[in-house]
Amino acid sequence: MAHSGTRILAPVDQLGDVGAVLGTNSGDAGTNARSSRVNWKAKNKPYRSGLLDTLPDATKGDSPYNYGMSWPQFGSPSAPNASGLYLFTPYESDPASSARAAMNGWQYLQPRGLNSPDGNEAYRDGDFIGYYGAATEPLIIQPGQIQASTALTTVATIGALHKETFDPGEIDFSTMVAVKNYYFCLVGYRLVGDPDPQTYFVVSNSARISSGDFAADITFSGSNFPSSRLGTWYIYPCLCSVGGINFFAAAGQSLPSAQYIPLPCTKRWQAFVEVNQRNAILKAEKLSSTSIKYRLVINNDSSGAYTFNGVQVWLVHNSTVPPATLEYDERAYDIDNTGTTGQVSVAAHDSYDTGWVTVTGLPSSLVADVTLYATCSAGFSKVGPIMPLYPN
Repeated sequence: MAHSGTRILAPVDQLGDVGAVLGTNSGDAGTNARSSRVNWKAKNKPYRSGLLDTLPDATKGDSPYNYGMSWPQFGSPSAPNASGLYLFTPYESDPASSARAAMNGWQYLQPRGLNSPDGNEAYRDGDFIGYYGAATEPLIIQPGQIQASTALTTVATIGALHKETFDPGEIDFSTMVAVKNYYFCLVGYRLVGDPDPQTYFVVSNSARISSGDFAADITFSGSNFPSSRLGTWYIYPCLCSVGGINFFAAAGQSLPSAQYIPLPCTKRWQAFVEVNQRNAILKAEKLSSTSIKYRLVINNDSSGAYTFNGVQVWLVHNSTVPPATLEYDERAYDIDNTGTTGQVSVAAHDSYDTGWVTVTGLPSSLVADVTLYATCSAGFSKVGPIMPLYPN
């Protein structure tokens, strides 16, 4: 009899070791092997096989044994597998549930004994040698949100919380023979009511997960997300058999043939992809032949505060397109709320409003055909022109 805490060593006694560690208080090998108390995250545990001898670690960690684990596999992000499921189907969608508990199609297949549906499956004492009941998740990917601006090109990195060191009794995907040569991958589907399997992207890391690198980058640019692909996207972290994929269904791109495996302990991400998460609205009215009023509203719909630089409102002739050298009678006004010329700071999901600003004493030669623009060196595209202006 040999166990220490939640770890079982050789020689194994079903009652004194396994029953005590699992809390079943049973000496029956079948009862213990089938117990719901067996921690799936432990590497050394019962698995389905008719062999009477326990297999070596490398063999147990390769197909078809996989440390007792089973998972769905997909040959395409846009087509169902043999079970009629799409890649996104197994992922648990309950936003309130913990990522730690999400299995996303993974199952622990415990042995079922004699005359099981797939033949005899043995209960082996040796399967519990090295069992570590305190094993924790091999990785965790919490849910998150991305506010993406294609006008500014947003690059987002989604990665897993991955332990630096693993106990010898824990499953570590980066050393598990069945999956260690796969690559961390992100597959996104645009929402059209439900995820659209025909509108998707795939990006995969160029380094295998055996390197310990569980992260990939998504580039939100106008070329990757043209107007037909803007909107809300669900993003699913997974494993892919091909590395270095950067597929956004753009002209000239082709998706290589690959196999995809969902990841447990993982929640989907959500991306809100727009032309610009930062934008401005400019309004104006003509008051007289020498006066006008304007109003500039700057919106920051992104998830972080943002400082807009070089903010100006231009009053120019209709032949002038800012930024440009001003004619003698044209005007440009710096807009700021920070005390720094032309600098506007706006909190996340907030707006800055100049209110109506009246400008008097303008040359009548300008007001006759005045056009208004708002420009900014960083943050939003040019707003305008507004012309002609009519009296209120």
